[in-house]
Amino acid sequence: MSFIKRIGLGLLLSCSTASADVMLGAYVPGDGFSRQEIQDFNAVVPKPLSFINLFSSFSHDWDYLYWQTSNIVTEGAMPLISWMPVDLNNPNDNILSEIVLGQRDDYIDQWGVNLLAWVDQYPLEEKPKLLLRFGHEFNGNWYSYGNSPVFFKAAWQHIHDRFESAGINQYVEWVWSANNVSVDDHDNITVYYPGENYVDWTSLDGYNFGSNYAWTDWESFEDTFADSYLVLVNNYPEKPILIAEMGSAEETDLPDTNWGQ
Repeated sequence: MSFIKRIGLGLLLSCSTASADVMLGAYVPGDGFSRQEIQDFNAVVPKPLSFINLFSSFSHDWDYLYWQTSNIVTEGAMPLISWMPVDLNNPNDNILSEIVLGQRDDYIDQWGVNLLAWVDQYPLEEKPKLLLRFGHEFNGNWYSYGNSPVFFKAAWQHIHDRFESAGINQYVEWVWSANNVSVDDHDNITVYYPGENYVDWTSLDGYNFGSNYAWTDWESFEDTFADSYLVLVNNYPEKPILIAEMGSAEETDLPDTNWGQ
């Protein structure tokens, strides 16, 4: 099976109008480390990227993020950091409870200090902001932190509150990002919502896997996102909506048994 293309689409929606402001984003090869990859991508799309998605875990710090975020800002986009509460030394452990109990505070606080140091290198009128997508696809069973709404909400609030006390949230927009289909014990993404004062954007991920799996069929964009989109609109109408990940198999793809297809 060929690589499923990933792009992101940011939608600033107003329920009172028929139009929407649209920002285009993407995951670009090089994960933000290569400015040339960003430039090459911008050269072939109809509008320059407004944000670029990069992935980080609780085993990474700003030694990595400094260069990625700096390159993204230099190319005129906003970093979208998909910050996964995963310890790569023990990737199958759910560390949400450790976050809630304060056992990860040293890491979290240093992460915030280094974020502020990164922001402070820019002139006052040019200080960048970033989108922070903590624990994306929390309503699935493929990440160690999934299917844990109580601890997920508490961990989110814990980090948000520490950032607020440190003056960090003025440079951060918090993105609450669900998978378009729930694969958990709840089948209700709203049970993971940490609260109006803790979320700046709502967000969805969704993929069309075609007929490569026994349980999947070819889907349109509407088929992929409509149901979960309505949940966001009906429950959080004041929040802008971000499609953080989307992609599709190709019509010529053949099932790959190495991936259970």
